[in-house]
Amino acid sequence: MRLKPHQQIILSLAANGRTDAQIGELLGVGPSAVTRHLTAIYRKLGATNRAHAVALGLITGELTAEDVQPTGT
Repeated sequence: MRLKPHQQIILSLAANGRTDAQIGELLGVGPSAVTRHLTAIYRKLGATNRAHAVALGLITGELTAEDVQPTGT
């Protein structure tokens, strides 16, 4: 099952270390809305947490290497 476009954006932001509050601020929603979206993403991917969702997103092609920015640069 494919993620919806807004779910891919949220997962990409989470993959880049953004908190729920930061993602919410960028998207104009509250952090609890982001948490609900992430829970739905975890369910769709079969993930147990944020890092697992990112790994599964990369494996399934929901995320690409370009979606994940290197840190410390």
